[in-house]
Amino acid sequence: MNKTLHKTLLIFIASFVGWSGFGQGVLLKVANKQFSKQQYISAQQTYLMVLERNYRSAKVFRNLGDTYYYNGQFQDASKWYKELVESYPNQLDPEYLFRYVQSLKSIEDYEAADRYMEQFSNAKERDIRANLFRNQRDYLKRIGYQSGRYEIENVSINSRFSDFGTAFYGKYIVFSSSRDTLLMRQRTHKWTEESFLELYQSKFDSVTGELSEPSRFSEELNSKFHESTPVFTNDKNTVYFTRNNLDKKTIINNRTRINRLKIYRSSKTYEGKWSQPEGIPFNSDEYSVAHPALSADGKTLYFSSDMPGGYGKSDIYKVAIHENGTYGTPLNMGNKINTEGKETFPFITAENELYFSSNGHQGLGGLDIFISKLLQNGYHSDVINVGKPVNSPKDDFAYIIDNNTRIGYFSTNRDKTKGDDIYSLLELMKIKNFYPEVVLGYIKDKDTQKPISEARVALYNQDNVLIDEMITNEDGKYSFSLKNAEKTYSIKITKEGYRSSETVANLEEFSETYESDAELERTNNFILIVDPKHFNADNTEILPGSKKELDQVITLMRTHSNINVEIIAYLNKEKNDGLSSAKNRAKLIMQYFVDNGVLQSRMKYEAVHHNVVQIEEAFRLMMKVPPVQFHTNSGQIRPDANPGLARVLEIMEMYPNIKVEVQGHADSRGGKQINIKVSNKRAQSITNYLISQGISKDRLVAKGYGENNLRNHCADGIPCSDQEHQYNRRCEFMVIK
Repeated sequence: MNKTLHKTLLIFIASFVGWSGFGQGVLLKVANKQFSKQQYISAQQTYLMVLERNYRSAKVFRNLGDTYYYNGQFQDASKWYKELVESYPNQLDPEYLFRYVQSLKSIEDYEAADRYMEQFSNAKERDIRANLFRNQRDYLKRIGYQSGRYEIENVSINSRFSDFGTAFYGKYIVFSSSRDTLLMRQRTHKWTEESFLELYQSKFDSVTGELSEPSRFSEELNSKFHESTPVFTNDKNTVYFTRNNLDKKTIINNRTRINRLKIYRSSKTYEGKWSQPEGIPFNSDEYSVAHPALSADGKTLYFSSDMPGGYGKSDIYKVAIHENGTYGTPLNMGNKINTEGKETFPFITAENELYFSSNGHQGLGGLDIFISKLLQNGYHSDVINVGKPVNSPKDDFAYIIDNNTRIGYFSTNRDKTKGDDIYSLLELMKIKNFYPEVVLGYIKDKDTQKPISEARVALYNQDNVLIDEMITNEDGKYSFSLKNAEKTYSIKITKEGYRSSETVANLEEFSETYESDAELERTNNFILIVDPKHFNADNTEILPGSKKELDQVITLMRTHSNINVEIIAYLNKEKNDGLSSAKNRAKLIMQYFVDNGVLQSRMKYEAVHHNVVQIEEAFRLMMKVPPVQFHTNSGQIRPDANPGLARVLEIMEMYPNIKVEVQGHADSRGGKQINIKVSNKRAQSITNYLISQGISKDRLVAKGYGENNLRNHCADGIPCSDQEHQYNRRCEFMVIK
């Protein structure tokens, strides 16, 4: 029945019965029946005639708003939802607040939309859509940040009726259209009063970008009902598509026919024709299964459904396709993708990106197109609105794209004079992360302000998982590139001779880079030798007199925060105890330091055998520097001693009040008196060098120990290599004041 005839009949009915309560009841009954049958265009006219006679009710405004809302006519819907919200607040289901919000967005009244979304959020605190709103109040800024990445164009193949739902098919695109309305066909869909959808194809000219005049795709697939949203396997031999269900098995609820959607599959025959379509096994007369999409490898089917157990009006699901053509169990994509609203029209790219349309996520109005990257662990990244101009205040859906050419298509009802239209798109820039994708910085010495090269910089995510690491260049600079940037990271910097640095990097949204510079403080490592004589018999307490010696070391460490100490305890030769006893002595020393205000992170402790360290009864700090070694019977400084001497010089300049004993040592070869002499010569040689570099001679004491403090087993009479003896020909540096 066309609109003119329908309205004439209603006027006739109204005139016949008069505008009495009974007449209004008749019209309302007609309108409600049309609405329940989803004959929304007809129901609109009937409800409007009821309102012309000043009959008002919450139900009339609800249903009238819905007739526009369900057909994507949001501006008209907003008018009647406003009447409902303002006139009948006590009869208001919160869901209608959400529909009103969507309708307000369609006329770009985002300020009012946010006010009513606040009401919706308060009424349904646990609703996913409410949480998204509370967590993304800056959604318009986020959408703006992603906008401008596309060039779009209304394609030439559109008719003035519905054209939508494109799919790639070799050099063709295949789409759905109700253009048969132009031929005055009698078979129309009461929801929209347009012809039923059929599949059409159009050839794409890769040079000009033009699309050829559309033609029907397949007589085998097109039927007397709706066919839409196809998707093809990579070999183009199998197609999945959506078809509506309206036959003898249609459900009858209160005399209302409920039209469900189902997915069908068809394959090419040997003759090159499409086989008789077969429904997939999880189709149902109880719910809809629609809008198929395939993973790049063809092993997973994605679709939209309102099957029981979902989150909202329709959800995105996935199901495995087995090698024998059977299917696994459909799995809901979860509440990071799905909301209580509508999620539909999935599409999977060759780069494993999920595009879909939703009115539950934060958008510009109606259905917006979103992207989420599918990750290898079965999870997916955050959902992001792709921005303008692809998205608009109206319905935008059925997005597809070729990852190689960056050309694709989407469908929209943004043109007021037409139904759904197909638009082409060219992606100029890929989706942008809201957080910087580059973290860079500059590391320098805190005292000298010079760059620090060869420092290790490690980047960890908020779960303390190592993301990447690198070494600073000669300019002290580093740079990380992030693929899926998160909000928070930690940056840990380590360099031998410097105190480690760890900073929390809170990346700011809507910026391309994050800079994190650091100044590292020099750390000077010392060794504290622990003799057994400082403890009671059972190694449970430090002797009182020994604590007074330790207090001097503690004072030095508290004065200079960049002094780190290795506490080394050696075995008690007299008691012949084990390493565990020695380790306990070292631990007691560390605990005494901690109890007196020295951070435990500045210390470590261990137990060693006698010949690993020299016996040192007094609690004095020994510098831990690169080895300063000598040739046999020589006191001359070797060139390879320079790194060690440079560190000694740095430490003495850093702590101008300390006094150092330069200890010369010899190996066991040669007579004891000769070794004393040569070790004194070595100590004096180093002392003279330090004085020549500006260190006051009053701060230095040179002393030779001969072969009395060997660092290994190479005593008299024990055969050792020259390399082993070399380890004992050395100078060490002990803090004596």
